[in-house]
Amino acid sequence: YVATIDVMTTWRVGDHHRLLALENKPYDIAFGPDPLSRAKERLELTRRYCLETGIDRLVLHGEMFPRELCVNLDMLEPAYTLHAQGQIRQSSAYQTLVDSMNADGYGTAPHELIQRLASLVSLHPDQLWQMLNLALWHQDIDHDLALPLKTWMPLVKGGRARKTELLRSWLGGGA
Repeated sequence: YVATIDVMTTWRVGDHHRLLALENKPYDIAFGPDPLSRAKERLELTRRYCLETGIDRLVLHGEMFPRELCVNLDMLEPAYTLHAQGQIRQSSAYQTLVDSMNADGYGTAPHELIQRLASLVSLHPDQLWQMLNLALWHQDIDHDLALPLKTWMPLVKGGRARKTELLRSWLGGGA
């Protein structure tokens, strides 16, 4: 039997890097009453390993996150390579979309803005929708993804603040 940590991540905090082990277990398993269950034993093993090696560890469970956040992140996850994402994000059409959404998207629905922008940037609206999804994923546009994404309604600020607070809770004050 080989025990593994679900995800081992490296985080830059200030001018140094830290490891953070993430264990993803349902709440009932992670905090259930049976200390002798195989899953609980495995969590204890990784807890001791992380303690011994000085690696920060966090036990997560889906119930910790708003359902809409998970739905939105699944929907928005880019299908592009990182290189392709970088090229799109550097394009003038992408920057025009981001600037427009950041300036007007909190009072005007994205659907309306995309219709207006399509002729301005000479792109099909479907291409702008893909750019909008990428911009929301990267938080180039600040929308709270823990709320339903209703593109016929104005955006709601708060996604960046939510992410900052989440990182601060995971990584401490230096995040």
